[in-house]
Amino acid sequence: MVPDTWTPGEGFLSQPDAKMARMENSLVFARAAQVLVGEARRLGLVSPGFCSPPRRRGTDRSLRRRWPAGPPVVAVRLAGRSREAVLADMVEGVLVANGCRGAHAEQRRRQLWAALGSAPTTSPLP
Repeated sequence: MVPDTWTPGEGFLSQPDAKMARMENSLVFARAAQVLVGEARRLGLVSPGFCSPPRRRGTDRSLRRRWPAGPPVVAVRLAGRSREAVLADMVEGVLVANGCRGAHAEQRRRQLWAALGSAPTTSPLP
């Protein structure tokens, strides 16, 4: 389960100044990546790697395919974004990396969100 915090001052670290808030965001991102990789494996999906930020400026999410050298990598921008938006990009990155579409994608999306211990309140990102 991923902590419910993504904003400074409400986290599990003391001294919530800007530097600590960035560290907390990175820790939440890392924990979410661990959860999603584990759930992807459990579901029989390819488990992508995760990193931040994307190489291309102005991009919230990107996907690099490294086949056959290794698994795809989902890069997500953290700065200035809500926790839900970041998690949504991570979930969608797993689905895109696996070529999930239609009803299959909807089912897997629900399973990945359940593994994170939350559900999106908005529609998935394109």
